[in-house]
Amino acid sequence: MITELFIKENAESARQELAEHGYAIFNRVYDENFIEKAKAMFDLPEGDDRSELVHFSSEKRIWGAEHISPPAADFMSQSDAFLSAILEKQYLSYSIMGQKIKQVDEELANNAKSRWHIDSMSSQYKIFCYLSEAGRANGGLEFLERTDGDYKWRLVCKNPSRFVHFNMLFNKKSSRPYECLDSEFIERLKASYPVKTVTVPPGSILVAKTSSLIHRARPCESGYRYSLTSYYT
Repeated sequence: MITELFIKENAESARQELAEHGYAIFNRVYDENFIEKAKAMFDLPEGDDRSELVHFSSEKRIWGAEHISPPAADFMSQSDAFLSAILEKQYLSYSIMGQKIKQVDEELANNAKSRWHIDSMSSQYKIFCYLSEAGRANGGLEFLERTDGDYKWRLVCKNPSRFVHFNMLFNKKSSRPYECLDSEFIERLKASYPVKTVTVPPGSILVAKTSSLIHRARPCESGYRYSLTSYYT
């Protein structure tokens, strides 16, 4: 798990990886006992007010998981300590989301092409804890390499209408183009920015600046993927 010793040994390398790539990966941070206890929350019924089904019912989300799952609460406090050490400033997560993604058919998977996005035009971080193996087949996170930091702003300056529009200045509830980037635009970007798929064993964590990386969850082609996500602004 994310202990004081883990933070001491890895905060500097995570800081460097975030600065250079926009993400940092650490394998097998949490053990099987933690994983199995955390996955128990997904037995909640779909009608529970903390849970929702999205993306054609292929994805179950549990918001505020820290209130119903002791492992999720532990992950929240530990990820707070880790991100604060990495960025040398206090960060407190505002929510833990539990996520279970299951296999979708080919037609629904094709729809996921429109799920490429960035999380915000301002700074935002997330820490993911994978409760199962993640990769290409079961809906692992993927993003366009080198679209972090300055690269993102170069893309915004060259293609402003792809990311923002004037209505955003006057109506906070207005749709935001950056939340659903056009699939044709993404295909053109792939020629210069190769796709990176996060492939990790269970118990691994990913620290990412998701306001910079153009990313999506891959369609799940087989099996399931379980995770916890700690949200920061």
